[in-house]
Amino acid sequence: MVIYYNKNEGLELQADEIINSLNKEIDTQKVQLDNVLKCLEDINGLIQTSDSLDNASELTSLLMNLKENFNYLRDTIANLKKLREMMNSIRISYIGKDITKTKKFDMNVNQFNDLATEVNNHILEDNVKINNFYAEYVKNSDFIYNPASTKVGKDESAEKIKKLSSILGNDDSSEEEIKDNKILLISARKGVVELPYTVSELNKAKSKNGYDSLQETIKKEFTVPISRYRNASIARFREGFNLMRKREGKGLVASMDLALELTFKSLLNPAIITACKSVNELDIYLDCLKSNELEKFDIFEIKYEVAPHKSTVFDE
Repeated sequence: MVIYYNKNEGLELQADEIINSLNKEIDTQKVQLDNVLKCLEDINGLIQTSDSLDNASELTSLLMNLKENFNYLRDTIANLKKLREMMNSIRISYIGKDITKTKKFDMNVNQFNDLATEVNNHILEDNVKINNFYAEYVKNSDFIYNPASTKVGKDESAEKIKKLSSILGNDDSSEEEIKDNKILLISARKGVVELPYTVSELNKAKSKNGYDSLQETIKKEFTVPISRYRNASIARFREGFNLMRKREGKGLVASMDLALELTFKSLLNPAIITACKSVNELDIYLDCLKSNELEKFDIFEIKYEVAPHKSTVFDE
């Protein structure tokens, strides 16, 4: 894929061959990217349907491996397209001209060859990494394609929601007394996460789902079992995907992209992602977290209730 002519003779033929080779390699890398994305979709399907997993550590390892390959492939495709643009530029600028009278040709060729060599080396390395990922994926395919092997499925999740209602009890408060709630309560003591809401959001959810009261709406739509967040890495992936896909209405790739980006942000409590109404709100929180100025985050208040005699609720 490098240019080896330093004279006009044969340059046009070689340029055509290189551009053709680049187009084929771009198509090959896109197929690899699609395959990795399909694996990611399968893993996401498992994560979305299970609150807790027996194989959480294996899933986290797969996600880390997948994130690396996803980034490698996109970078490689971007560099291949850059090489194609460089080759087209060289072709237009120098074919049919006396290149012996310009030093700029040598400089352009050297730049192209340096990047081409770097990309070729990366493709070889990436192929090894991708094959290793596929081997790991196949090894764990049983629990990916057989959700029954997971610890908690939809039925058990539904049962937990019922238990939550009994734990929280029936609030006799009048509907008129319910006001906007700007507090995200992460309660290990109660075993729940209570999300912030507005009365307008409650009424909309009540009407959409046919709930009997605003209290029922709060329990079913804005109260989450804390077990949903027990494995923080998996929960960050799931909640990040849902934030982008369901609340922002973005495409699959963009949603997967955000999910993978958030997965390994170890300082980010996944319940905070759930509480954010938009990616913009989450970005504001992450900026405050990065600058260690969480007191400046005022979209909603975050409160923790720690369970007695337990050091932590979340596992990475």
